[in-house]
Amino acid sequence: MSGTITRGSFPADLKPIVKLWFDDILSQPKYMWRDIFKIESTGDAFERVMSQSNFGLFHEKEEVGSVYWDEAQQGFATDYTVMDYALGFQISKNAINDGTSNRLLKSLTKALGRSAGETPEVLAFDIFNNAFAAGTTYGDGQPLCSTSHPAAGAGGGTSQNRPTVDASLSEAAIEDGRIIIKRYKNGKGIVKNIQTDCLLVTPEEEANAYRIVNSMLRPYTANNDPNFIKDVGMFPKGLKVSPYLDDTDAWFMLNDIDDGLTCFNRQDLEFGESVEQSTFVHSFLASFRLIFGCSNWEAVYGSPGM
Repeated sequence: MSGTITRGSFPADLKPIVKLWFDDILSQPKYMWRDIFKIESTGDAFERVMSQSNFGLFHEKEEVGSVYWDEAQQGFATDYTVMDYALGFQISKNAINDGTSNRLLKSLTKALGRSAGETPEVLAFDIFNNAFAAGTTYGDGQPLCSTSHPAAGAGGGTSQNRPTVDASLSEAAIEDGRIIIKRYKNGKGIVKNIQTDCLLVTPEEEANAYRIVNSMLRPYTANNDPNFIKDVGMFPKGLKVSPYLDDTDAWFMLNDIDDGLTCFNRQDLEFGESVEQSTFVHSFLASFRLIFGCSNWEAVYGSPGM
């Protein structure tokens, strides 16, 4: 705690805050992380998600022949440890009682509400900010975006979800990434045929990305060719732009994966109020518990740019 708001700090404009707080939270804008991460409720402080190799193709069977019994091999484990987050402020009883309008309370409420909304946004996009960091690894021992993801099955080998040579955002770089994504195989060597969902970029790349994704004809060329990216519907969920991405020329293709980008939610946002009897100081606070991560690197293909 760094300080308590008193009448000397704000001589007016203080009124009860509870209803204003809840009303403000309910009217908050929709933050982008909810569109990108799959939210799963959890009753535990720790979750472990295991990957597996899945099954191979069906086998031909004679009319009275035996069924071929396949085995799914265990893959890599991704661990999630739920974290607690809280923030609040304090106001003296006299400051509340002597308030003459609600302007300050609205301002304080909105400030706390913005913090409540922005905190998970920052946490979520740090997954992408650390996607290429060698010190931030997942169950297979690799960063989220790597050229050397080991295969989970018995076949061995590696796969990639970033360009072999880092590439700036371009039509060609996106098409190359789509080919790599389309060729992903499971542990039994079966092509997964994964579909791309959306393109995630920084504000600095927004205009470039918009032209690449939405131009009627091929962007940045005098050729009268159709725009392949637009015409095949490569990004059905469109273009997403986040100012919470730190690397200004990084870009990501997000894919349709069940157990990919995940948020385990242990406690929804809660608001509380208490009064310290010895000082008559009112405390207002909000808290939530969650953790962000990625259980399957195939959910993301990215490049830090050049």
